[in-house]
Amino acid sequence: METKNLRQVNLATISESELLEAARQGRLFIAPATTDYSERKADSIAQILNYVSNINSYASKSYRETISSLWTTILNDAQLQPLFLLNRYTSTRYQPNWYRVTAVVCLFREWGIYRHDVTALQLHMKLEHSTHRTNRYNGMSRYLLDRKDSVALKRLAATFKHT
Repeated sequence: METKNLRQVNLATISESELLEAARQGRLFIAPATTDYSERKADSIAQILNYVSNINSYASKSYRETISSLWTTILNDAQLQPLFLLNRYTSTRYQPNWYRVTAVVCLFREWGIYRHDVTALQLHMKLEHSTHRTNRYNGMSRYLLDRKDSVALKRLAATFKHT
């Protein structure tokens, strides 16, 4: 459908007969309403924070006091936030990317933010309240961070370390 000749009309200024005539002639196009996604974004951030809070007790000694603040800061950081929220399609806009969250939890374990005596799989099972690995664990390899994002995440995490 060619949309360059379309114009927006105000329902208060167009008559019912004009609207019906446009519909009969196939000239009626209804654009999807624009949605304010800020509420969905805030809900998704809260869901992720609640999700990772299940493993706060597994934070290493140097991050035990600040692990919640670290995740909050990461999820509100302009560069890092898009990594954790899906934006590709309108229907999934700002939904949590659980695969990426799982990948970052595993990365945090490698970096010593979470304890090394607990495996990445055990952390995942605690997050999922499960006794076995789920698709979120199996599919996380597609969502590993690129170097730029990994460096930014590591730099941010270093500011929360207590010695």
